[in-house]
Amino acid sequence: MDRYEPRHTDVFGPVRLSESAVDESYLEVGYTDDDFGTSMIAHLQTFPTVDDTQDAVQELLAADVFEQGTSRIIDDVDEAREWRRVFYTRNDVTLYAFMLELGRVLVTLAPSETEWANRADWPGPLADCWLADTSPLET
Repeated sequence: MDRYEPRHTDVFGPVRLSESAVDESYLEVGYTDDDFGTSMIAHLQTFPTVDDTQDAVQELLAADVFEQGTSRIIDDVDEAREWRRVFYTRNDVTLYAFMLELGRVLVTLAPSETEWANRADWPGPLADCWLADTSPLET
């Protein structure tokens, strides 16, 4: 499963920095409840150092990826992570996604043609996982 690529990973094309990244992978974040299951794809790139991650983000923002503020996946938690709201064009379609630097790792997730605030199913499975906030898990 080292090179597993979920369907539709081509939507991450403009945020891929494979030359400077040490590793690249995809993660499906999801859950199943009584009604249905849902998931979304996250793209992860690992860099040699934190500085390399920061440089990579600046490189992306200087090229074909644009930033429009930040958002929290969950609003009512003090430890909620601030995600960059980014957008880019892929195959003549504008995609809106979220990007987060986690040390040496750059996470991009949930690319969609629907702008950030207009997503009916948002944040879906992310509200209850470690990507949403920095607080420790309750035991």
